[in-house]
Amino acid sequence: MPTKICTFVLCVPNTNLTKSIEHIHFVKKEGVKMKVKIVNRVVILFSLMQFTFAADISGRVTDAGSGDFLPGANVVVEGTNLGSSSDRSGSYAISGLADGDYTLKVSYIGYSDYSAQVTVAGENVTNDIQLSVSYVSMEAVNVDGLAQGQVKALNQQRSAGNIKNVVSRDQMEKFPDQNVADVLQRLPGIALESDHGEGRYVQIRGAEASLNTTTINGVKVPSPEDVRKISIKDHPEPTEKDDHVICKVNAVGICGSDLHYYSEGGIGTTCVGKGFVPGHEFSAILLEAIPEMNLEEGEHIAVDPAKPCFECKWCKKGYENLCPYVEFIGAPPFNGAMAEYVSIKKHQIHKIPDHFTPQTAVLLETLGVALHAVDLSKTKFHQEICILGSGPVGLCILKILKNMGTKSIHVVDPIQYRVQHALNNGADKGFGSVDEFIEYNNGSGVDLVFEATNSPHGLNLSIQASNIGGNIIVVGIPDGDGYQFKASEARRRGISIKFSRRMGEVYERTISMVEKGLVSLDDLATHTYSLNDGEQAFLNNLDYKDNVLKSIIFPNT
Repeated sequence: MPTKICTFVLCVPNTNLTKSIEHIHFVKKEGVKMKVKIVNRVVILFSLMQFTFAADISGRVTDAGSGDFLPGANVVVEGTNLGSSSDRSGSYAISGLADGDYTLKVSYIGYSDYSAQVTVAGENVTNDIQLSVSYVSMEAVNVDGLAQGQVKALNQQRSAGNIKNVVSRDQMEKFPDQNVADVLQRLPGIALESDHGEGRYVQIRGAEASLNTTTINGVKVPSPEDVRKISIKDHPEPTEKDDHVICKVNAVGICGSDLHYYSEGGIGTTCVGKGFVPGHEFSAILLEAIPEMNLEEGEHIAVDPAKPCFECKWCKKGYENLCPYVEFIGAPPFNGAMAEYVSIKKHQIHKIPDHFTPQTAVLLETLGVALHAVDLSKTKFHQEICILGSGPVGLCILKILKNMGTKSIHVVDPIQYRVQHALNNGADKGFGSVDEFIEYNNGSGVDLVFEATNSPHGLNLSIQASNIGGNIIVVGIPDGDGYQFKASEARRRGISIKFSRRMGEVYERTISMVEKGLVSLDDLATHTYSLNDGEQAFLNNLDYKDNVLKSIIFPNT
């Protein structure tokens, strides 16, 4: 008999074989070092001659509204030939100033000119600068000096340390282009092949089109030939295989990874090449008894979606959760559980108490991910902790930590209703940003940070929230499959970073935690849908509609 499934139809080329050449300017860096040496010698010489050219003015140039660094800003000392340009972190330094009063002049494209009086009196001076976006008035029409997006694009391009071309959204909107590929052909070194009058295959300086990928604001986007939709189709019922049983799907959750497959076309090297059935967080009903496991027909079970090979050297070393040959239900090319029926290997099945709700059984997988992350952290008694992201995984981490005698648990999330969920579940304090948290904590961070967001900036924010010698556990999957962070800051603080992948053998522990009442999960399941409403469920989750945390689909209702 046919069975209904929820299928992704997402056709994208394999864009994960991206090659890049990063120019490392050893000559330039060595030149800087040599310049420093020369200046130092000059200063020493002048000091012996009782001159006073020894003071520096330094600081950082930032956007007054957003606080973003402004690289490439011109900073000059009025009436002298001394000046500097801010680097990638917005920092500038001007050396060789005698004692006296000076006027600093700062200019930056798209921003109002800035001036400040600075007094030098034998010591180095720190002067941070905040610039405001400029506006030009022309008769009765007020116009931004430049569209803000274009301004940022120009400044990024001007201050880039390697070859870089940037096109802002403001400029794209002015072009009569059909898609992103058409826009890209306007950049130097870009060749474009068209298909039916529309840009399709992009080549960068002769490189094969399949080796290129496109990101917008750090988020990887599919190619112009992308076709993304969710469809409900009839599909042959799964057939019996060795050591497998056919189960009726009771409930299946929408995970962040499902959203990545839908919105980005893949996670890392795992790409959606053709239609597949998503869903790995699920519970099911046995259609036949399994005597050797003391399971009867009709029993409600939880399912571990990971099926490692148990044969590779990593499995034999105890890293089954990291098995490179794992078959993972609901990760391409392996179909998942957004279907009426699914085939499951027996060792993936876990017996659960009769009183567990379908939602609880589904969320055992999420709790397992959180428990594995806490295991990796080696959380200490009376420790101060910060959790970035209060989605389902972050909230599960919070629920576990509340049973471990921690000193305090702070939660940071820009979405207010998620912060409130964290406070309702025992968080000591909730914040909308890391800056708010650091200000509350008197400029200091904490010894342990859990990163549980989907932000490419999540790791950088975790570093900011960490103390010297702190530890970071990375649990989230960033949009675009990449993080943006300052390595120097992490290095200077001596921070240890661990990445958590899947959850290992934790199901029996998660079941026990829920059964004993140590952790409650049902409050995380905020929305339920039928299989026919699957696409709307995905869209609502992507847009954070109706205070959604976890959406549960019931395929057989």
